[in-house]
Amino acid sequence: MRRHLLILSAAFILFTGAGAFALSGCDDGETDIPTETPIVSNERIKSSEQTNPYAEYGWEELPQITDWEKKLTDDPVYYEFEGIHTDAFMMYPDRYIYMNCYEDGGLYATVGGQAYYGYWTNVDATGGQKLVLHLLNYNGKEYNNGEYDAECKTLEDDYYEYYVNFYWAPYSYSSYNECIGASGVHYSPVKSLTLSKGLKKFTVGDNFSAGDLSVTLTRENGKSMEYENFRSGSRFTFEGFDGSKEGVFKISVGYFGTEIKAKYDCTVYGITQIDIENINGVPYFYVDDSVGFYYPLSVWATRRDGERVKIDVKRCTVEGLDLSCSGEKEITVTYNPTGQKAKYKYTVYDITGVEFDFGGAVKQYIIGDTLDLRGVYVKVTYEDGYSRNCSHDCKVSGFDPTVSTEKQTITLSYRGYKGSYDIKISPDEFTGYSRFGNKSLEVVIKLLSYNLCEYSYDGNTYLLNCTTREVNGKTICTLLSPADDGMDEQTFKSLRKSYFLDRKDHSHVYSDTIFEIPSDYYGPGSSRFEQEPVEGVECHSYDRYIKLDEQKGEATLTYSYGDEKTYVDKFVCKYKFENGVLTFTGLVEMKLGNSGASFEKLCKTWVLNKDGTMTKYVPSAQ
Repeated sequence: MRRHLLILSAAFILFTGAGAFALSGCDDGETDIPTETPIVSNERIKSSEQTNPYAEYGWEELPQITDWEKKLTDDPVYYEFEGIHTDAFMMYPDRYIYMNCYEDGGLYATVGGQAYYGYWTNVDATGGQKLVLHLLNYNGKEYNNGEYDAECKTLEDDYYEYYVNFYWAPYSYSSYNECIGASGVHYSPVKSLTLSKGLKKFTVGDNFSAGDLSVTLTRENGKSMEYENFRSGSRFTFEGFDGSKEGVFKISVGYFGTEIKAKYDCTVYGITQIDIENINGVPYFYVDDSVGFYYPLSVWATRRDGERVKIDVKRCTVEGLDLSCSGEKEITVTYNPTGQKAKYKYTVYDITGVEFDFGGAVKQYIIGDTLDLRGVYVKVTYEDGYSRNCSHDCKVSGFDPTVSTEKQTITLSYRGYKGSYDIKISPDEFTGYSRFGNKSLEVVIKLLSYNLCEYSYDGNTYLLNCTTREVNGKTICTLLSPADDGMDEQTFKSLRKSYFLDRKDHSHVYSDTIFEIPSDYYGPGSSRFEQEPVEGVECHSYDRYIKLDEQKGEATLTYSYGDEKTYVDKFVCKYKFENGVLTFTGLVEMKLGNSGASFEKLCKTWVLNKDGTMTKYVPSAQ
């Protein structure tokens, strides 16, 4: 008998947490799975590309050719796969994987309720035995850009016979794929369910939980598996519980597709009283204490069986909690399922003094820096003598990183108390090269403010008006006009006007011919996803630039991707530029890392913006 943990599997064949980036085939990593398969098929049902009727349909047709939901309960199953996916980024709860391969050749699978449609074959072109799952449609879209086949590996295991990797795209706003897996067997009907352990005591108002319940599922072929840690979405069902009232309830445990049940008793106990505690163990708070993520109260109930249990505060109504001012106060907590109440008296201590210590403050800055409050100590003392540092709770005023100055006064305010200190903001210099006719000369840009800079080259220094903006984490300086009589208009017109400023090494590169595709990271509809340059690498590309070579008439697009930006794709294209719109007209050269991208999938029309970015051309918006 095997044990199957339905939340975090201890066996490699059930845990599928890590994301993978690829567009064809899953990487099995270091999983030790035998790859040999029998040469001659001994299957009761043999299915090949030539004999399977579902192989005739395309990915768009498969969901409509039959009632797949009805097949779940009515049609005989030949292979059955299951597993659990645990999200590596903890963005989603664990999701169950179930896959039925029907005797008629059809395949229907779900991952957390999202559906796959396809078919299966177990005989290859030479007549040899090879189980392959052909996944064509995922959630109404073509699966994996047309790479449909997921070959099953055979296992030496006392329960499971196969293991398969396939792709799941959990994020509805992108095509980012995670490589997940499931383990499979030849289907055999359920013979019995056997129970052990399990949570048997509840409090009125509780929701049902199986607790440490263990269910052993035995099939007619004699194989059995022990399941634990049940969550919503599994094929196990639990009926008969009512947490709204006291009593003994018989819980009926079932499994999808069978009428077989196993039962056990649990008791829901009423409450004799509730009481309240401060989580800090003391009956007092301080003015402006946080009541956010860490709620300051815990609620306890004494049940009729004499046991004292903690109650979820979310099931209670709390009245009278006010930490905005000092005084003796009282909280009333109502446990909503029963209406029982408890009161709690507490004290809120006021501030008696605030001391500002700026001795360790950072006082030297460069234009564009962010304010650093490390070394600033704001000692707040309360009526009971307790004190703490509240520097990061202060309101800060006076800081302007866009202008260099010998003296700038920073003021911190806390509940009417104020303290100030002076800082210096120095200009920042960036060195690089720019074109002047046929010559390349060293240029130093000294940023005096976000609107004024010194521009030095060929032994001369000029004062110029400019704009400086932060775009996608990059600083872009654009020259606007001479700020005095030092440079004439004709000379100014000959200058490159836009520059990327690198704060790390204080270098610059002129950006008149370099444009960045926006790549902000989070959220559906953000430019990171909307502006993907190539279909199929969504959610994974970074550092997306296009450089124009005006003499050759070529545009070079590069972007990186992968967890550590391991891979880089490069497209060199012929282009035309009209009315601010850049269009790729042909491919000169293409070098790919590991994305499976192509020139055909490349977005070929872009708008070049004045801020140094480029965005996809939308005809209706022009």
